[in-house]
Amino acid sequence: MLRTDTVQLLHAGFEPYELKNAPLENYIAVDAEKHKSTLLDAFRRGDSCRLECEMRSRSDGNFWVELNCSPIVCEKRQRSMRIFASVTNIQERKMWESRLEKTNSDLVIAREAAEAASKAKNIFLSNIGHEIRTPVNAIMAFSGLML
Repeated sequence: MLRTDTVQLLHAGFEPYELKNAPLENYIAVDAEKHKSTLLDAFRRGDSCRLECEMRSRSDGNFWVELNCSPIVCEKRQRSMRIFASVTNIQERKMWESRLEKTNSDLVIAREAAEAASKAKNIFLSNIGHEIRTPVNAIMAFSGLML
């Protein structure tokens, strides 16, 4: 079971007594089991791990964090005993990423509309060019005969 330290989630509105030795997965809002499995696999291998996940907050709903976890190896037992984790609030970055994705999708739609308009303009000009050339050619031919 992954447990939290008291300091990690204080900014989420929880009290220290609520966090002391509490399972970390209690505070992961989405895909808790998947994130827990990823952390435990890295923990068993002795590897560092980086995760982005939504954490629960008591007051403001969910917020995004980046967890950078590194195992602390016990030299006597030659295995990981604890994980050192730094938690960074990335809510603002996620907000900007979301806006960027929306802007990109809007740009794709605008580009497709511009390409369709350009194609319609080319078809119109080729048709109107033919419609104008035919009578103009006839007028030029008749005016050449009159001279």
